[in-house]
Amino acid sequence: MADSRQHRNTFYLTGGILLVLLFATLCLLSWTADSTSRWKVDCTKYEIYSISSGTDEILGRLDEKVDVTYYCTEELPSFLATIVRDTRDLFEEFRRRSGGKFRYEIVNPNELMDRFADEKAGEYMAIYSQKGDKGVSEDRKKELEKELDALEPEDTLAGRRGLPAPAKQRRDQRIELARERASRGEDSEDEAYRELLFEEFRLQKETEFARDRISPRSVGDRTANSVKQLRVYSAIKIAYLERPPEVIEWHVSLESLEYELAYRILKVTMEQKPVVAVFDARKPPAPPPARPGMPPPAPQSEYSQTLRYLGDVVEVRDITLKEGDAIDDLVQQVAQQRARKARKDVGEEIDYSKDEEIDVNPEDYKDYLNCFVVVQPHDLEDRQVYEINRVVSLGIPTVFLVSPYTTDISREGWAQGQFPITILRSGLDEMFRSWGFEVGDEMIASNTSGVLSVPQAVNIGGRRAEFWMPTTASFIVMPHGESISSESGLTNRIPALVFPSTAGLRPLRDTLEKNKITFEELVSTGDETWTKKVDAFVPASFPGQPPSPPSLLAYQRDLLSPKDVKRDQDDFIDQPIVLAAHLRGSFEFTYEGEPVPAWKPEPEGAQQDPHQGIPGFPGGLPGGFPGGLPRDRDALPDVDDPLAQDGAGEEAEKPDVESEKATSEPVAPPKAPPAVTPPETPPAVTPPAVTPPAVTPPAVTPPAVTEGTEEAPPAVTEGAEAPKKVETAHVSAQDGRVIVLGSVDMLKDSYLQYVREFPAYRMDVMFFANCVETFTLGDVLMEIRRKTVTAPEFKKDSDKSVNWILAVNLAVVPLLVAVIGILRFVVRSRSSVAYERRHLESREPAGTPEATA
Repeated sequence: MADSRQHRNTFYLTGGILLVLLFATLCLLSWTADSTSRWKVDCTKYEIYSISSGTDEILGRLDEKVDVTYYCTEELPSFLATIVRDTRDLFEEFRRRSGGKFRYEIVNPNELMDRFADEKAGEYMAIYSQKGDKGVSEDRKKELEKELDALEPEDTLAGRRGLPAPAKQRRDQRIELARERASRGEDSEDEAYRELLFEEFRLQKETEFARDRISPRSVGDRTANSVKQLRVYSAIKIAYLERPPEVIEWHVSLESLEYELAYRILKVTMEQKPVVAVFDARKPPAPPPARPGMPPPAPQSEYSQTLRYLGDVVEVRDITLKEGDAIDDLVQQVAQQRARKARKDVGEEIDYSKDEEIDVNPEDYKDYLNCFVVVQPHDLEDRQVYEINRVVSLGIPTVFLVSPYTTDISREGWAQGQFPITILRSGLDEMFRSWGFEVGDEMIASNTSGVLSVPQAVNIGGRRAEFWMPTTASFIVMPHGESISSESGLTNRIPALVFPSTAGLRPLRDTLEKNKITFEELVSTGDETWTKKVDAFVPASFPGQPPSPPSLLAYQRDLLSPKDVKRDQDDFIDQPIVLAAHLRGSFEFTYEGEPVPAWKPEPEGAQQDPHQGIPGFPGGLPGGFPGGLPRDRDALPDVDDPLAQDGAGEEAEKPDVESEKATSEPVAPPKAPPAVTPPETPPAVTPPAVTPPAVTPPAVTPPAVTEGTEEAPPAVTEGAEAPKKVETAHVSAQDGRVIVLGSVDMLKDSYLQYVREFPAYRMDVMFFANCVETFTLGDVLMEIRRKTVTAPEFKKDSDKSVNWILAVNLAVVPLLVAVIGILRFVVRSRSSVAYERRHLESREPAGTPEATA
């Protein structure tokens, strides 16, 4: 009986201990659930509290370890109270998902500077006290002195005190200051000298941090009773191998930290910068060389600030789309550079005097050219349109800045024509329509607009003075709020944008559906918007005066001044107009199966300045009006002169014959006879009676040449060989992406100069950089960008999921534990009873009735 009672006590004791351990385990798991659980449920619409698959992809590409250091002071303002904890949690998630290749450290820069200064000053003083010793200690002392001397004079302690700062005098200055402090009885001379060393070494470390763009900021911390200014460090440095590190200079929000980290990790781990080709159809010509025989300097682009900003991430290449500087030439250059670099990395010698031709399949061009940018296209040649169409159809992501208008708002523009408006003819309209959209033809204006400076006359002391004052201009449309898509990763971080001189875009839904192209509206106009058609010439204000080119001053009421909401209500448009769009799909190659257009030869001595001439007319034409223009493709011949058509036709034919002969095009033979006829027919053309027969032969010549008559044997020979040399255009269209921005002025330097007065201009550069970075660095950035900055909106019917989770945690889990405990108790009880029965049976005498039974 005693054994049974002992066994029962042991059973109860063991069960009680198990219950206590189970309860303690459940409590521990509940307290540490956020940090230990890998299976979390994010009920937000875009899962902004979860690591995105794009970040996983970036971390999975890491070949070597990435070292991340978070520099943060211990004392932080109240609004940053949890920033360290939240940042550490995100870092830990990155470390786990990268398989340990993401290493992080959180340090206090003030402690680092104090520790560094204390060690250096202590080492220096230990050597300084050994005045008679020579050898290694003395050499180390000289090294420490050199470290102090390396500081810039204005950064040194002596320099701050207004004393002379040359390196050779700093030791004497330090000794004098130490003796001065010792004489006042504050410290001993050695202690004062050590304190001065400590301050200088600390300043050295602080300067080193500043050079790495890790600097403190003064932040006000408002409490219930006071406002305290704190000197706060909060910066993150991302280092990879021996490459220059990336720095997040001011980290105060966890909302976009995942994107910032992923973007900089991707940037610092890139083997080579992506290549972006920029084609500016109206880029000014190169200025003359400074000295004879020297190459001319590069022309200054109107987009220099934007391109300089892009240069930090990508390699920007200018391209003219001329013969010898086309897409094939650029791809060949990039391929050769990469091949040379690969050979150089393995130690091979490279002969830079030889250009090795590398065979690159056109379908692989997007591996060498990551993005193509076309800005302000105007009067493009047929071959240039062909090159642009070919790039897009090959699947190379392309950004267009296109508009039928551009406005010069510089002071030079005011002096030349009171802010002239130039009419642009891109030559891409047919290609755009084949894809599924077209560019508008009326300039858009809005009451929500940007600013520019205009001259205003002011009387000062009876004298008239002119000042340039910033003012709003309705032709500078500024969409914001709901006019900017919050669904796209390209725009959801952009609060406002500026589109000057824009005519907008019109999607052709039927064509888009037919081509299976997705048309995503990124930016559109808002309320209180109207349009105005700008003519090539503005009628004169007074009779007898010639018409004038268009300008902002001529359209002041419609393009500069705002409109009254009640009085001018009929002028406002009802439907918003698209200003920027993102297209995805397979873009038609409109030249498929046709002969490749020939390059247009550059005429010698021709005016190369695309800005020269009258706004609205082709670039390169001299000033004046249509009556004074030379004969051109847009100028009509004199109908009163019977010979004008003939001469004009001959002049128009000759250059084409030369270009066609040079390129062996099939259309060259029909044009060859007119080039040969003039030397043989001048006597026949001179008399008026013979003029009609002289005009007739050119009309009969093409069939004669085709049949192979003897009148023009050279032409027949060329005509017979030309079909063998014809190059037929062919592109296997691939899936690509196109972003169309309906303004050519939004990124120009003349508009970005107003960034301080109107910060929305800076958003234009950020938006353009988002487009280029997404195309060059990958779609993963767009995915992360959209997720991290969207407001924490719950999913549809997510409350049901929350209730289900609560029910499982509060009811199902405890009930399951209770059922398991009861079942275990019943099983153990039955086991105990069975054990007691067996024990009692074993103790009964063998002769008793119970034992016999």
